[in-house]
Amino acid sequence: MKKLILLIIFINFLFLSTFSQSNSLVTSNYESKNTVYLSLGVGGMSYILNVNYERKIVQTNDAFLSSLWIKGQGGAWAVWDSKGTQFGLAAVGLSGQRNNHFEYGLGITSLYDKAGYSSGVNNYSAGYEDKHPTKMEYTDFMVYANIGYRYQRPDESIVFRTGIAFPEGVYLSFGFAF
Repeated sequence: MKKLILLIIFINFLFLSTFSQSNSLVTSNYESKNTVYLSLGVGGMSYILNVNYERKIVQTNDAFLSSLWIKGQGGAWAVWDSKGTQFGLAAVGLSGQRNNHFEYGLGITSLYDKAGYSSGVNNYSAGYEDKHPTKMEYTDFMVYANIGYRYQRPDESIVFRTGIAFPEGVYLSFGFAF
């Protein structure tokens, strides 16, 4: 009986020490699930400057889709004499392993024309328009799409992105993963 108890205790310690060693390996290969970055997009005579937050929702070993993220963004845009705010929501896929990733995204974005709305309010106040304009009349909803390159090491916090997107144009982004 004594030998049986000692054997059970030995086996328990053996499995506990093995399990704890495997946990230490998992924590040393930590991959960030959140990313925050500032992005500047330029297209012709327009620009968009926005802050982005991404959250990783799926991690795979597939070559085409190594991870899937949900992105929320908000910022300012300007074209010639018009300007306003921009908000968007998109799904972003990353392919590639380790540091270098091909990124692609698809979603929806809204562009609010603040200058156009102010002009509409002035026209109403001056008597040129019969009804007061609403902000929704000066908000456009459109498809957001991007393809680009992302440098993001799994175990570090620096994120660098560049590529082309609609409506951003050619963009450059810097940020942090945590």
